[in-house]
Amino acid sequence: MDLKGIGKPIGPLPTINRERVERSISSEKSSDREGNGQASNGSHEQQHPPMTDEQFEQAVEHLRSLSVVKENHLEVITEIRENKRLVILREPSGKVIRRILESELWSLQAVKDSEKGQLISRSA
Repeated sequence: MDLKGIGKPIGPLPTINRERVERSISSEKSSDREGNGQASNGSHEQQHPPMTDEQFEQAVEHLRSLSVVKENHLEVITEIRENKRLVILREPSGKVIRRILESELWSLQAVKDSEKGQLISRSA
């Protein structure tokens, strides 16, 4: 039994043309976003005043005492660039692993007692 010729042939469905509605996308209005879509205005982080020399030295010493720094024989170097203090972590071969600004050292001070935290974040 051949049923192909009994019904009318089924073809592609007709397309419906609709008017295009122009809407602005809210993410295009704001240019202050990170690559992952989060706002970079820093509202989620507290603003800290500049560290005193003593606080900065304590943070650097704590960084030097971390087990990951000791196990990998990393050099901890402090520098001042453009009136901003920063810490540079360098491998024995001379390759720079991480530059840590003074503002990022506040988070190191916050986890100092818990001995937790990542030195090198995979998302960075």
